[in-house]
Amino acid sequence: AKYLGELLEGIYWREAFRRGSVILLLVAPLVVVIAVYLVFTYVGEDRGFGAAQWTIFGGVLMLLAVGALALRVVPAGRGTPLASLGLAILLLGFGTWAAVRDGYTYDDSNREILVYAQGASDLSVAYDTLAEEVFPAQTLIDEALVDYDLWYPFVWYVRHHDRNGELGFACFKEREDHDWNATCISPVERVADPEAEVPFLFMVKSTNTGSGDQGLEEFQEDGPFHNMLWFPESYRRPDENRPEEGFGEEIGKDFRFFKEVLTSRSSWDTALGYTLFRDLPDPWFTDDYYVYRR
Repeated sequence: AKYLGELLEGIYWREAFRRGSVILLLVAPLVVVIAVYLVFTYVGEDRGFGAAQWTIFGGVLMLLAVGALALRVVPAGRGTPLASLGLAILLLGFGTWAAVRDGYTYDDSNREILVYAQGASDLSVAYDTLAEEVFPAQTLIDEALVDYDLWYPFVWYVRHHDRNGELGFACFKEREDHDWNATCISPVERVADPEAEVPFLFMVKSTNTGSGDQGLEEFQEDGPFHNMLWFPESYRRPDENRPEEGFGEEIGKDFRFFKEVLTSRSSWDTALGYTLFRDLPDPWFTDDYYVYRR
């Protein structure tokens, strides 16, 4: 904002209109837009340069000539602020579009690298189910048991109910699972325990469902639902193992990967497709869960 303010102070508007250099406000962003379009067309596998693209390319050269002429008709340093302001207006429009997508889309349809990782919208649906079917009953403590592996970010929704004892978190791992401890018990074991209260609802991470619905015949299984979402990490070096790689090996592999990406038309096509249109062939990385309701 400070830089744009200084740009505006450096523009002599009467002189710009009188000498015609005000056209730089339009020429600079137009050249950038057309240049990006031409690059995107060139790198596309099913696209390419035809007569129309070569005509547009000639138009870019003419626009550059017009811009150079407009810069020459004003004193040195007077035309650059106009061109820079035109580019700033272009970026403002592009940034506003991205901000509206990020700030006012409440489902999981928009895969945005700005968000990168987030709780899935399925969690709010799960909370609504609890609020309608479980919490009003208040018949027993821990009427709903949630897998501790789903603690974050679901605890944000149920923090008050967790404190009030209307809901509990439990470890549902099998003995052979990673991070098992003596407090862990599977939903099947909990249901089979004659001394334990049987909850109305279980929320279990998909990797902890074990033998599935055997022993849970009186429960309805729904899912899988998404717990956490991650932006697909297609930008990373495939099969990287940084903890095991030496510094020199790591730098060498990174450099070779960067070189391959930089010289790959398909990589440019994917990057520009996402930047311009949010086209992304890869789905979210997800962490999933199932719901069992009695």
